[in-house]
Amino acid sequence: MQPETWRRRNDQVVTAIRLRVREGQQARLAQQLKEIRERQRYILPGTCGQKIVQSRDDPAEIMLIFTWRKSDMPAEAERLRALVGIRNELDSVLEWENADLFEGDALLHT
Repeated sequence: MQPETWRRRNDQVVTAIRLRVREGQQARLAQQLKEIRERQRYILPGTCGQKIVQSRDDPAEIMLIFTWRKSDMPAEAERLRALVGIRNELDSVLEWENADLFEGDALLHT
């Protein structure tokens, strides 16, 4: 297996949303994520990577990470509609009102 290399051209944008699990909703979040995976919901168009990550240090901290290919990236309105769908699905288990949003261009990636 060859090691990964830094890509020369393949511009990407990353959207990361950091938020917390609502008190007492860990089990319900796990069930909802299982259902999303089983039903293959929220595969956002134009993404080359999507992750929902739980902090090792604080299991109540969650990060949603979406990596978009700039060349295939849908218009902002379409991206926002897709993100609103995920938010609506997980609204009762995640504290969206206190979410931190980060969006930026990938400077280097493999």
